[in-house]
Amino acid sequence: MPSLCTVIQTSDRRKAHPCGLPCVEGHDTCQFHIPGVMVPCPIDPNHTVRADRVAAHVKKCPSKDKSAIGHAYFTLDINKGSDSEVFVPEKGIDEGISPSLMAQLPSLMENTSPDGWMDASTVTEAADGTSNDYAPVFAVRKKQKHDVQLSAMLQQIEGAGLLDPSFTYLEVGCGRGALSVAIQMRLPEATCILVDTRVAGYQRGTVALAKKHGCVGALHRLQIDLKDFNIAGALEELSLASDEKGGRLVIIGKHVCGAGTDFALRMLEQSLPSNWSFAGVAIAQCCHSRLSVQDYVGNKYLPLLLDLPDQEQQKQKQPPRLSLACWKQLQKMSSWCLAGSTLGHHRESSAAVATVSDPKAVTAATAPRTPQQDHDPILTPSYLQLCAALTPAEKYARGIAAQKLWDEGRRRFCLQHLTQAQCIYYTSPEVTPENVLLLASVGRSAD
Repeated sequence: MPSLCTVIQTSDRRKAHPCGLPCVEGHDTCQFHIPGVMVPCPIDPNHTVRADRVAAHVKKCPSKDKSAIGHAYFTLDINKGSDSEVFVPEKGIDEGISPSLMAQLPSLMENTSPDGWMDASTVTEAADGTSNDYAPVFAVRKKQKHDVQLSAMLQQIEGAGLLDPSFTYLEVGCGRGALSVAIQMRLPEATCILVDTRVAGYQRGTVALAKKHGCVGALHRLQIDLKDFNIAGALEELSLASDEKGGRLVIIGKHVCGAGTDFALRMLEQSLPSNWSFAGVAIAQCCHSRLSVQDYVGNKYLPLLLDLPDQEQQKQKQPPRLSLACWKQLQKMSSWCLAGSTLGHHRESSAAVATVSDPKAVTAATAPRTPQQDHDPILTPSYLQLCAALTPAEKYARGIAAQKLWDEGRRRFCLQHLTQAQCIYYTSPEVTPENVLLLASVGRSAD
């Protein structure tokens, strides 16, 4: 009889793995996997609960309020995008990124919109966390880097004129809500709306942080997927839309992952109550490798940024669009400056990272392809061969350029709805390699 439970279980963050807990005497499983002891949760059958604790669990189940259906702030897929701006060839094979584009990508992005980017050399002391003007939110050593990022973000938000007690702040992908708490530490009576897909645990953390720092402003927390979030409905349900004075809304977020930033930016296209308007956006972006081709807001700008007019589309008098394979490959390249060392080692296949000069290396062009690769729009033979010819330093440079490409597309989208938009290196890469803050506003002249 095994001494450890061997029941195979899965979770969102781990692949299938054995339980590993000690077995109960007389059983070949742990106490949680004895048949009849654990039953599916009546609210969310995707997880289980002890049969004798069902009543208590239902009162605090994390999935209890997970469904926002029926609330005024729920509108299905209101912030979803369309894939009509991505070109998929009907004939032939889409090999994706060309050798010339792979070679020119760093120089293309280096010369793109110099007025729209603030170089890291211009970041002030406060952005490096050396200023004492911004009190730490966590004030514990293991959270020090988060305090540095929060103080740096607050300085940039204040410099853009977006730190005002009359504004309402909508924090997307809020987690524990540290950014909202940091704002309330500066503006004690500010109203903050926090949106995330999770509430349990985080709600208590947010309240604890706010009480710890004496914040008295309203903190409204809503559990909903950003793609379904209706701002006007939220203002109505929270009794904020009826205010005769109206209000101005600032969308904020710290490390909003992947498509979450695009969902947040598409909120700028929503209709607000007549006495409300958008004041600006301040979102620190991350996880470009998790972008969605359908939801990314800057698809129509990519061919222009990359100087890629398509002859076939020009004949049909259609605007240029990026091919699906090229889009996916550029997305994958954005992780080259993050994963592994600072020289851009990344989690590519051994064939993809092998150099041509290595006689023992199996190059991507000659390596046998698996059935999965044959159906993968990313791992085309030409792309793998291009990857194999790059040194780690060259991959790192192209990873930086790919990230700037995605951020620049978002910046240009913001300029359609707000008068000013910048991408700012708000802190040093030693604090976080995802150190670009998308900051947009209507400008001081509109105040």
